[in-house]
Amino acid sequence: VIKRTKTDYGGGLYPIWDDQVNIPVAAGHYQMHVQIFDKDTKPNNLMGDGIVDLKKVLRDKEHDGYFPLNFRGRQGTGVIYLELTFYS
Repeated sequence: VIKRTKTDYGGGLYPIWDDQVNIPVAAGHYQMHVQIFDKDTKPNNLMGDGIVDLKKVLRDKEHDGYFPLNFRGRQGTGVIYLELTFYS
């Protein structure tokens, strides 16, 4: 499933999306792949990506925190703050 947030035009190095996205979680799937793109005049450029482990939010129904981002295999190139809520 692919979902998008709104673009934070002018967000620079510290964009704030403040957006809500509902994503279905299939049974047995405990990870979410997050990708961050730079939208400018060129084609969308991948800025970073990471895997979010969903086990804690599935167990506790809510989880928020900073999740690490990687870039082209280099780890620790950034972070993204997410607030996650699980509805069953």
